[in-house]
Amino acid sequence: MYVDARYASALMRIRREVRIPENAIGSFDVIVGQSVDIRTRIGRAIVPARHVIIDAAAILGLRDPNALANMLLVKPNQIVSQQTPLAGRDAKRGKRVFAPSDGLIVSVDRGSIIFQERPELIDLEAGVRGTITLVTDRKVYVETVGSLITGVWGNGRSVIATLRMEPHTGIDTLPTDTLDPAFKGEIVISTRPLTADSFHVMNARGFAGVIAPSMPAELLPQAETSSRAIMLTEGFGVPRMNSAALDLLREMDGFLATLNANRPSRAHLLRPELVVNRGNVDQSLPAPNVYEPLKVNARVRVTREPHQGQVGRVLELPKQPQRLESGLRAPVARLLLLNTNEQVVVPLADLEAIGG
Repeated sequence: MYVDARYASALMRIRREVRIPENAIGSFDVIVGQSVDIRTRIGRAIVPARHVIIDAAAILGLRDPNALANMLLVKPNQIVSQQTPLAGRDAKRGKRVFAPSDGLIVSVDRGSIIFQERPELIDLEAGVRGTITLVTDRKVYVETVGSLITGVWGNGRSVIATLRMEPHTGIDTLPTDTLDPAFKGEIVISTRPLTADSFHVMNARGFAGVIAPSMPAELLPQAETSSRAIMLTEGFGVPRMNSAALDLLREMDGFLATLNANRPSRAHLLRPELVVNRGNVDQSLPAPNVYEPLKVNARVRVTREPHQGQVGRVLELPKQPQRLESGLRAPVARLLLLNTNEQVVVPLADLEAIGG
């Protein structure tokens, strides 16, 4: 019985794998034992250029495909940017053929433009402050010891700064027309869902980042374009933060932390995470096993209503699927909810394991 794994651990050995994407070639330039920071470039990879065939004669309405050669607006092998006019009677108006991406024209053949996209260069970054413990041709392990909290969504930004709990009235109540330096350059922990006002405050006060439980989905464009690192621990909507993460964040108020608000990419298949380093790698601490099956007494978080966001302990894992209120039969766990001491039965598909 396996469930998705998340962590809210005060002390653990954290291992991060950085891998060269399958469709890329590349190499690493670090050695075992080397210390790295979150933004340390430990290697590079390149995704080979792709060729695109553009039916330019059809786009321009040419009866004679051979006429295309005299209508090119750029020279073959000239590097151009995306949306640059490639062919047409006039570069500024009328029917035109545009570059689908950065790249160059390789050739023109029977009314078609053979366009080569620019190869994609990928900087492979460590993603965490730690020590290199393994280097192979295709992957590197970076390890550290510290506190770890994983979230469910991040906006792709990363920052190293001091953690600071929001004021008891919430970040939305902070004045923006002030020279007060409080919270500037810090990672602010919000116990409440983010709002449109939250973004105004974090920009005006110069937050380095924000950790919040959730936000309405309509704020996604603002979050994605924000220069602040943003991590959500619960997701979209307005759920409050789970108690395991909130209790640990309160303990770490004032600590220097690395917030890596990951989004899935070719180079890093990681969840957003907050790491507070506690020292050098301690080999006596086991690295987390995300493939470990769920066990009795494990701590879990419920991901769907009616108990969404609550943390509980597994009391029983029935061997046979159980009938739910909907009439369906599914694998379940019987939990003790820690906030209410209520015993409930929850489908395994609605659970996340909380490590630590």
